[in-house]
Amino acid sequence: PYVTPGQLHAADRKPRFVVKGIKKIRYMPLDVTRKGTGTGGSRNVVVGKNGWLFHGHKVYLRQYENKNLFSQKKLEKFSLHLETMNKWFNRNNIKFMVFIAPAKSSIYPEFFPLNILRPNAATHLTSQIKQHMTTRSAVPFYSLHHALIKAKLRCKKRFGFPYLYNPRDHHWNSFGAFAAYEEIIRRLRLIFPGNHGLK
Repeated sequence: PYVTPGQLHAADRKPRFVVKGIKKIRYMPLDVTRKGTGTGGSRNVVVGKNGWLFHGHKVYLRQYENKNLFSQKKLEKFSLHLETMNKWFNRNNIKFMVFIAPAKSSIYPEFFPLNILRPNAATHLTSQIKQHMTTRSAVPFYSLHHALIKAKLRCKKRFGFPYLYNPRDHHWNSFGAFAAYEEIIRRLRLIFPGNHGLK
C-alpha cells in the first residue's frame, strides 16, 4: 500500500512507508522536513515545493535534466523494435498503437526543486522519440503529454483542483487517469468509430 497524504502529514519526522518495486517491496525512510531542497532521507525520493514528492532515481533525474537523449543509432534500434512488434500484430489482425505516459515532473515542473536544472525543456526524450517515430515509422505513436497539460488547465478552471498526479507519490490520480483515457479513446475512435467510451 502507498502512503496517503493524510498519513504522511500525520507521520513523524522520518516516517517509513512502503514502495512497491518490480520484484519486491522496499521500506524507505523519508525526511519530509527538507522541503524544496531536492533531497530526502532516501536517494530515490526528491522533495519539491509545497512538500511534493518526485521519483529520485537517477534515470528519472537524467530524463528531467535532458541528459538521456537517444543517439541516432538508439532511435533507429527503438523504432525497429516497435516495427517488428507491429508486423507481428498485423499478421494476427491486431491493431497496434503506442502511447507514452508523461512523467509527473513534466506535467508539474513548477513543483520540482529549483536546484535541479532543466536546460532545454523543449527538447526531451519523449519529444525526440515522438519526432523520430512520426517522421520515420508507420507505427502509430502518441504522447499523452499534451492531453495531460490541457486537462491540468481544465481541472484548475472548472474544479479549482489542478492536480492530476498525487503530490505525495509519482502516480496520477483519477483525474489524470481519466484524461489519459479520454485521449486514448479519442485516438481509437479514428480507427473504430463505434467506440464511444465513457463520459
